[in-house]
Amino acid sequence: MRGRFNERRDVRDMRSKNRFIRLGGAHDPDILPTRLDDDDQEPSFQVRVNRQSVNTINRQLGAGGSGMQRMTGGGQNKFTTQNRKVDHRSRIQQQAIAADGGVRKDVVMVFQIKVKHGGTYGLSWIVKQLGSRVEDFKPILPEVDQQNNASFYVKDAEQAESIMMLSNRIRHKETNTALRMWKNEVVAPWRRLSAADVELLNAVIDSRYNGEARALDLAEFSADKRLTGFMFRLTSNNVMLHVLDRIDECYGHLTALSLKSNKLDSLDCTSMLLWATKFVKVLDLSSNEIRKMDQVAKLKGLPVEMVFLEGNPLCDEFTRSSDYLSAVHNIFPRVNMLDGNAVTPILTGVDPLDVGIEPLYRPSYFGDQPQVKELIEGFLLRFYEIYDGDNPLMDRKKLADAYHDEESMFTLTLQNFSNASGKSWKYHPEECFHAYIRQSHNLKQLDKWDTRRAERVHVGAMSIVVALAKLPKTSHLKDSFTLDVSLVTSTLMAFSLSGLFEDGPGVRSGDVPELKYFNRQFVVAPRDASSLVIISDMLFISSLHPPRLEKFKKLQEKAAKNALAPSTSQTMPIVSAVVDVNLTQPPPPIAQMPINGEPDNETKLEMIKQFSQQSGMKPDWSEKCLQDSNWNFEQAGQNFLVARATIPADAFV
Repeated sequence: MRGRFNERRDVRDMRSKNRFIRLGGAHDPDILPTRLDDDDQEPSFQVRVNRQSVNTINRQLGAGGSGMQRMTGGGQNKFTTQNRKVDHRSRIQQQAIAADGGVRKDVVMVFQIKVKHGGTYGLSWIVKQLGSRVEDFKPILPEVDQQNNASFYVKDAEQAESIMMLSNRIRHKETNTALRMWKNEVVAPWRRLSAADVELLNAVIDSRYNGEARALDLAEFSADKRLTGFMFRLTSNNVMLHVLDRIDECYGHLTALSLKSNKLDSLDCTSMLLWATKFVKVLDLSSNEIRKMDQVAKLKGLPVEMVFLEGNPLCDEFTRSSDYLSAVHNIFPRVNMLDGNAVTPILTGVDPLDVGIEPLYRPSYFGDQPQVKELIEGFLLRFYEIYDGDNPLMDRKKLADAYHDEESMFTLTLQNFSNASGKSWKYHPEECFHAYIRQSHNLKQLDKWDTRRAERVHVGAMSIVVALAKLPKTSHLKDSFTLDVSLVTSTLMAFSLSGLFEDGPGVRSGDVPELKYFNRQFVVAPRDASSLVIISDMLFISSLHPPRLEKFKKLQEKAAKNALAPSTSQTMPIVSAVVDVNLTQPPPPIAQMPINGEPDNETKLEMIKQFSQQSGMKPDWSEKCLQDSNWNFEQAGQNFLVARATIPADAFV
């Protein structure tokens, strides 16, 4: 009997093999990355398959394989396929062992996403569909393999899970088939850079950026005197990916990029530029080793207007300059300068992404009326001084005079933000959650409270302050406030306030607070020259999981750096306000305050007079034109120019 099974391995041999993997597994070709850097060498040995063992198993199962053939209908082919699947899982386990065992400190574990028959749909379509559904989606090294399957890598586990949740949920209209995906955790086809290397690369990249021209010059990058050896060449995946990460982090608004003379023959990693920046108009790829225009096509989507490709082998593929220009225009239709020669672009007009400079995240917006800023800031300062009092039940009753007696309205909505995998972050403490959820007017959960709608929409000052008094004790972080004024008329103002706060019994106890997010939409009417009365108050609150809180803090830091001049915007806190807003006088009846947004009669007469002078029409015709445009002077002027030919002659003076 032993002779028949003499090929079977002993359990002790398997333990020895596992021990070998832990000690020297990083040198096994089975656990090397499936894609090698351009500077890496292929392994000099191959994996050997023990065919004798396979034949022995076949004989045991089916007398030389015939039984297996009858069972599977194909014999050795299906058995071999199954064997490959087992071998594939084994390689993944070996990769994880090598990473966890600490044999290679520079190993990076990532998630490979594969799309079945993705080549049929096209990489650009797949990326567009996933990008519209997954937050901050940036696929790494997208490609189509020989089996026509598309694949790419992502670093974040939650993002990989979010992508997998979309499997079989996205349909391709032309083929009417669902997008089928699967993921594997694998060793990344690039190595981790050391902290010292990262610091050195950042210093070199930063020194090569021209802020005035918004240009980054990475020509002959590895020849920089501060970089030694071949490990910092842009042909290495880890170096190129770090460069693009740095662009994404610090220079996303650049408009010119030079990658000249870097021996690039593939632009797989460089294609990440599509997600790092969207404003590149000048691109220099000259004097590299790019052999096919298909490589350049991986950058399709950038608004490039000047491109340099001379000095690449691909230029020798074209015998006529017209074919060369046509191939470039198929990728960059806005190109008007090719290799230093002026050409005619096939696509003209304003680029929707051409914003001149990158839109900056601003701290607050008040328009161009300083008095509005002072009035609103003073109002909010006094409002939250009362709202955050030590005794909510008593203190918040003082806000009754801030709301209109009869026509004011207040609603509250609780909706916890979800993380990248779609899971909500639980609201703590629970007593606060229950206090909010009992009053939540969340339209996404209408079926749960529609029959008790009257209990969740509070109308009138007394009803509102009773509802506010039942809410948990709070402390708002005024240095996190962002205030945006969206509407200002002589009879109405609307503004939005957002920021962070803490709530519950532990407020101001000295413990580390668990911060929450809020957004409050106010619609107010002027009571007199220095006070306001609230017409509508809509409060939205949510818990914050740590990654989202970190993003919010980064936005606040950007806002502080990009603060506008005092005449248009200033950062909060609003401690500089000096207006004494009166919240004690009863508001006038709502009937005395028009809230339709129209100007008063005096302003209307002045608008009619000016419009009549500029258009040459009689006052009654000018008034009609303004009325039809809802008293929007600019819109009325545009309507006048369009309809001028149809206006009768007697309408003019």
